[in-house]
Amino acid sequence: MRTSSLKNILIIEDNRDYQTLLTFSHQRSKNACLYDFADSAEHAHRLLAGKQSVPEVVLIDYDLPGRNGIDFLDELKQLPKYTTIPVFMFSFYETPQMVKEAYAHGVTAFIKKPDDYTSLVNMWSGLSSHSIQ
Repeated sequence: MRTSSLKNILIIEDNRDYQTLLTFSHQRSKNACLYDFADSAEHAHRLLAGKQSVPEVVLIDYDLPGRNGIDFLDELKQLPKYTTIPVFMFSFYETPQMVKEAYAHGVTAFIKKPDDYTSLVNMWSGLSSHSIQ
């Protein structure tokens, strides 16, 4: 069984069906990391406030209800203990402007959301090495 050097990933994704796909693909990937889902920026803040540990990676959807992924990223990067955490932003729909904006706000990488099962399984491997393709 392949294991991950990651202990905790925070995934901010509002689509419940996509959360289910992420869960199933995580099981298939045999990636041993832990992860939490938040379905909004506000939910992510509550999760982070209640945790003793800091996630090693944040994976955030660009388009969220309420505050979007960019707004959350700006708030997260203002907190000293979160400034060095790799943040991967993803979206089904990406435009050059979205990607440029994400990088301007400090994301580690902007990726197109994997939309098939095999790509999702592969994404988990990328998360464990902190280098999503």
